[in-house]
Parts: sequence; C-alpha cells; structure tokens
Amino acid sequence: MNIKLKSTILLVIVSIALNAQQYDYTWLHPKPQGNPIYGIAFKDGNNGWAVGAKGLVMKTTNNGEQWDVIREAELGRDNFYDLVVLPNGDILATTSSGKVMKSTDGGQSWYFPPQPDKDVLRDILIAPDGMVSACGSNGSVIISDDNGETWTSVGANNGELFTHHFWRNENECMAVSFTGLYRTTDQGTNWAFMFSGPLFGLNEVFGLNDTTFFSIGNGVTYKTIDGGTTWASVPISSDTYQFRTLILDDNHWLRTSFGEGGEVFETLNGGASWENLQPLQSIRGYPCIASNSSDRVFYGSTIGDIYYSDDFGHTVINATANFSSCGSNNFPKLAHIHGNKILAILDGSNTDVNNCSKMILRSENAGEDWDIINGDFAFWAINDIQFYDSLNGFIGSFETFGSSGIYHTTDGGFTWDTASVAINGKVGQFAFPAPNRFYASISDKNANTGALLFSLDGGQVWSELGNGLPTGNFECKGVVFPNPETGYTYGKVGFDAVLYKTTDSGNSWQLVTANNFPAAEDMVWINDSTAFICKILGSTKGLYKTVDGAANWTKILGGNINSLSLKDGNTIAAIPLHKNYFLESNDMGTTWDSIYTFTCIGDFGEASIGSYSIVEFGQSWLIGTSGNKIFRADNTKFDLKALLEGPYDGIQMETDLNQSGFLPLAQPFNVSPWNYPGTEVVDSIPNGDVVDWILLEFRDAPNAASATSGSIISQQAAFLLNDGKIVGLDGDGTDALQCVYTGTITNNLFVVIYHQNHIGVMSANPITKTHGIYYYDFTDGANKAYSNSGNSQIEIAPNVWGLYGGDGNRDGLINIFDKQIIWDPNAGTKGYEKSDYNLDGQVGNKDKNEIWEKNIGNETQVPE
Repeated sequence: MNIKLKSTILLVIVSIALNAQQYDYTWLHPKPQGNPIYGIAFKDGNNGWAVGAKGLVMKTTNNGEQWDVIREAELGRDNFYDLVVLPNGDILATTSSGKVMKSTDGGQSWYFPPQPDKDVLRDILIAPDGMVSACGSNGSVIISDDNGETWTSVGANNGELFTHHFWRNENECMAVSFTGLYRTTDQGTNWAFMFSGPLFGLNEVFGLNDTTFFSIGNGVTYKTIDGGTTWASVPISSDTYQFRTLILDDNHWLRTSFGEGGEVFETLNGGASWENLQPLQSIRGYPCIASNSSDRVFYGSTIGDIYYSDDFGHTVINATANFSSCGSNNFPKLAHIHGNKILAILDGSNTDVNNCSKMILRSENAGEDWDIINGDFAFWAINDIQFYDSLNGFIGSFETFGSSGIYHTTDGGFTWDTASVAINGKVGQFAFPAPNRFYASISDKNANTGALLFSLDGGQVWSELGNGLPTGNFECKGVVFPNPETGYTYGKVGFDAVLYKTTDSGNSWQLVTANNFPAAEDMVWINDSTAFICKILGSTKGLYKTVDGAANWTKILGGNINSLSLKDGNTIAAIPLHKNYFLESNDMGTTWDSIYTFTCIGDFGEASIGSYSIVEFGQSWLIGTSGNKIFRADNTKFDLKALLEGPYDGIQMETDLNQSGFLPLAQPFNVSPWNYPGTEVVDSIPNGDVVDWILLEFRDAPNAASATSGSIISQQAAFLLNDGKIVGLDGDGTDALQCVYTGTITNNLFVVIYHQNHIGVMSANPITKTHGIYYYDFTDGANKAYSNSGNSQIEIAPNVWGLYGGDGNRDGLINIFDKQIIWDPNAGTKGYEKSDYNLDGQVGNKDKNEIWEKNIGNETQVPE
C-alpha cells in the first residue's frame, strides 16, 4: 500500500458501519494540529473560533468547512479551556494560568486584562444581563461588565474546582465541581452546597427557564423544577463521562461524552430519554460542542479534530483531519538513510498494535512528503532502527508477551524480512563494525536477563555471544563500535552496571574497571579516549563523560537524559526526557546550548509533550517526539559579513532606506532573476541598523569552480546590518544567524550573497565550522570572493572590500542598460528603487555618477 501524505489537501473517506447506521467521516483540511480542542464559539453563521491546549487558536470563515491555525500551540503557553465571542467581536478565553485572556483582533494576539489571580479558570459565559463570567479553581467566579477589561471576584473560595457554572439572573449563580453543586443567590456573597454528585463529580449545569435546571455527571442527569431547592436524578443509558450539552430547543438537546469513545447522545423530550447516535469510536471523545446561527453543530475532539454535522449529529464530518488517533505516548524512531532519505516508524508502545504501531513511513525529500510503505508489523514497540548503508538496515523490536524481533531490509526499507533471534527480550541497539559482522544488544529488565547478539550472515540469524561476556544474566543495554576493531557493550549484571570492551572486532571481550559508571541508556564516542553516556531516573541520572578511554566517568549534566547522537565527528546532541528542547555541544561537551527551534516535517498524532529520539541529518538533527511527531532542528549557525559599495560611507553603511521607511516588510527576491519563493516577512523592520535585504544561497560542491547552480541546496533571505553582519528576521546582531538547509554536505559548503542592485558574490573558499558556527568574511580581502578573472569585489576603503553597485537590471553585468532602462526612467523618484544604487532612498545623479559609471564592465563571477 502506498499512500501519499503531503502538506497539500488530503482527502480520505472512512466509512464505519455501526448498529446498521452508516457514519461517513471526511478529512478535509490539510493541516492537522493534533492538540485537544477545548472550546468552540461563533460570531455569526460563518466566522468562528476554536481554542485548545498550549494556547492553540483556530479560525473558520466559511461555516466550519475549513479551519486555519492562527495561533500555534507551543510548549510553555497556557492552555485555553473555553471562550466566548462578545457582541463587538472581541474574544475572551479562560486559561490554565488562572486568568482570562482577551483578543481584539480576531484571535491573532492576546493579552491579560487586570484581574484577580487564580490558579486555573475553566468555564466562561455571557450571562443574561450581558455580564461576562468565568469560573475555576478554589471555587472562583469572576465577573466583568465592561467586555472583560476589568474583573471582580464573587466566588466561594471553598477549595473546589468549579468546572462549569450558570447564571439564572444577575444575583443567582450555580456552579459544579467534583464534589457536587453550589449556589449563590446574592451575587457571590454567600454560597450554599446543594447536593453531592456521582463518582468523578459533576461537570455541567444549565437552565431551561426560571424554575427548571439540569446538572450532568458520569452516567446521570440531575433535574430540579423548583428553581434549585430540590433535585432528582434522571439516569441516562451510558456509563461514559457525560460532558457538555447543547440546547437546541426546550425538548431537543445534544450531549457529548469525554474519553476514549466519541459518543453523542440526543434527546427529543427534554432529557426524559436519550438515543446514542454514535457508539464508541476511535475519535477520543468530544470535550466541547457548539452551534452557530446556521444550525450547524460542531464538536471539538481531544486529538485536535473539529467535526461538524448538518443533521444534529446523525452524520458527522471531520473538518480538520488528523492523520491518526495514536496515543500521546507514541513517538517515532528515525533513521537517516542517505542524503534526503528518512525512514520513520510510528511507535505504538501504549496503543493497540493493530493501529499506529504498525506504520512505517519513508521520505525521499527531507520530510516534505511521506509514503506509508509497510503496515503489517505485529511488534508492540520498537527500540532501534539503523542502516549501515543506503539499502540495508535493521529494526529491533520488543514483541507482545516479551518476545523479541529483528527485521532486516535490503531495499532501503520498502520490504522487511524477519530474522532468527536466539533469545527473547528488548532489542536495544545495533552496531556494524565490519561487513557481515553485526551486533545487537538485547535485554529483559523484568527478568534481569539479556545478551549481546551477533550475526555473521548479514543479519539473517542472530546468536548469543560469549567470548568473555556473561551469559544468561547480562541485561545488555547497548553496543557501539568507535572503529572496526574497538567496541563497547554495556548494561547490568544483577544490580551492577557493567562495561565491556573489545579490541579485536568482538572476538574477545574484557570487563572494564570503570569508576563512576552508571547503568547507561545510550553511549557515543568522539575518539579513542572521549565518550559520553546518559542515564535516566534514580540518583545517578544525568550525562557523563570520559576522557581516558572509559576508565573514569564524570557527571557533567544532571537530569533525565534519554538519548544521544553524534554528527560531524564532534557535535553531540542530548535529549532530556519530557522537555521541549534538546542540548547541543560543539566543543566536546564543555558548553551546551539549548535548542528550541524546530520545523515539523511529520505530524501523525497528538500533541507533542517531549522529545525521545534524535539522529543526525546532515547539518541538522531529526527528533522524534511523543504524539508521533517528527521535527527537524535546523540549527546550523552562520557568522557572515559583507558590505555594499553603494551605502558605504568610509566607516559603515548608511541606513537611509530604513530610516525613511522605504524598506519592504517582505523579502524582495521573488522576482527575476532569483524567483525565490521564500515567505520571509516581518511586521516591522526590527533594527535601526538594518541596511537592506540580502539573499543567501548555499551550494555543495568539491570546489568553487564546480559550485554551479546545480549544486544549490538552500536559499534564505536575511537582513544586512550597517557593520556588514548578516542577521535573521529578528535583526539581532548578537547571535549567529540560523540558516536552514537539509540533507548531508557531501563535498564543501559555499555561500553566495545577492542584493537587488549590487553584483552577487560567492565565497572563494569553503566556509568552515568552528564550535558549531560557520564563519566567512567577504570584506577583508580581494581574494575572499570567488573569481575566475579579475576582482569580484571593489575596494571601498583601504583593505576593505564590498559588492559592486550599479547592476539595476540584475543581469550580473554593469553596462549601459543599467542606466538607459533602469536609471533614466526613474531619475528623481523616491522609495525602494532598484535604480537607487547608493541606497539613500532617491534616484539621483549620485547613483549614476558615483556608482554606476565607474563600475561599467564589471560582472558577476558566481558560477552559473
């Protein structure tokens, strides 16, 4: 089966027959966001908003047919739990920080109005008199009569978590909690406890008129017909956790459940009897329900989907289309096969093995597109996936009921064969020190057994290795070979952490007397003497380093470090458990940077709450996180410097275009000859020192002469500061520029710099990395820009070099056409003009006489 999963429109039709009723689910929207939807509200028949975990905000402008994420969910942001849209269009939302946030621009930006501090706020509503009210922790209820700008506390302050509330009038309010229902009749001065709810408490209260009210909980509805003085239970035919009710009229209601199933109940007689419209399905419950003026009903699910129905829940359509319903504990294991080829396996260690635990994906283009290439594995969880060349690789799994599995591919992951494995347990790591000489670690922590396995036939048959290793009781956690002869395997014998070493490709092993060596989870070697190991849980958790060939180990970082990876021979990445960042060191572990910048290249599940696996990917990293998400960490940094002749004043470049407000907010290289499709845009120019936009281009070639346009691997627009430093869109010149390119640099990296009316240049030499940063300075020598004849730059001050100005038609050659076609028609104009060769904001004689005229005949030396 080959299914294309793209970032374009994905249309999948799933039909599920249940109880003779056909329910059609249509996946319409191409951007699954995966975070739980907690609240939906509409302004009118077309415009509505949904909010959810980690500050997520989605918007529809077409009656819910399509939803766009207008505020991304980010770790560290408050959860949005509920929202209301005010008559003036402003939006108020409750948050997990215990405050109401407000947006006056349709959900694009949010702020906290002045209000009392609470631990958490859950429910928010507009009361009958127009007052806005929210409730939450410690029996809190806060009200506002000025559209949420100021708030007053009127809550019970009784230690209860009020999850939902209802105002009968301006003085009388009812609120529910896990213990029961509370009521005030004097606008919060006094609160009375009315009755206890069922197991797991009450979660909703609402009224039909002045005397009839309902409260719902787990499998039961409570009703009063005397204004709340006495209550009686009305059973409902389900034991699921009843959550929210939508009142269509006095008799017609819809109600959703919260949990693993997506039940929707309907009553046509005011709650006296109910029909279950949708028995248990794999859509993970509906935490919210809403409708708009067109009578379309909407449900928000706990896996981030929004469903709608035009027949009151009998037929439901998914308007947001998540890829799967895998649990949030799922995380993919990744392998960088070669170049831009990636293999990913969605780990289903806490889900049904018949669902996402089977899925094997492959990308040929650095994660832009994914193919499902295998869905027939029966393993329960995977632990390692490694390739020793572009075709041959292995999967190590932990099968159901404790058996182990090793799978082998010889065609790059398209097909897999099962290998013969001698013993059961968790297959941890693979190592390939020589052709047809392979190793795999295996352990069973429950039985305190395991072994180091070996194969001499290319991975078809795996046997337990002795040769100096303990047999039967060696809980082998991993194996690594820094070179073909020298290898290490580590784990536990009983309760003791052990480390063994071989110097003859594994023919014999010796126990290493290693001081301060913990029961490691992962290990990487930099050279023959320097290595790192990580440990999670317990008093010995952390990151350790040795500089004497494993004899002594020193803890250099604390905390739960789950996984390690190595690239470029000396750049190390460490994954802290359940964090939204990873650590990177470019100096043998002396200093570490926390990396938070990621690009999601595969979204196949729920919200990501932590990183678990990491592998090198050329100049980047691939990270697998919980929720079956795959990220690329494009954290390659550049410290580049170049000058433009036109605005240079002898000391630095002038910033006239910036000061006059002429600089465009979007990158200007989307026209010929560049036709760069990048989306770089800013709300405002971020720094007064910005001179102009420039376009960076990266080329991978053996040498400068062969770095032609066919070797381009990436482009990126950036800002040029007045001192020549090239910076990102934040305009910050204190940190190195982060640039994005993917895949492996197979030769040497060259950088090209383009400007809208100066001649482009390319580095004469490969740019080199020092401590994780690529440095190149075009300004300090005539030979710094590549040239096959003459100078590629002009000396703009003694021993200071810059790009030639005057190429108005951008053809790489300064000639008469740059005057006649470009400068002449625009002489005397102001603004951001390509004929403004000195970048002072106006097209005048200085551009022609001082820049263009003296540069006639110069042309670009950038290889075509």
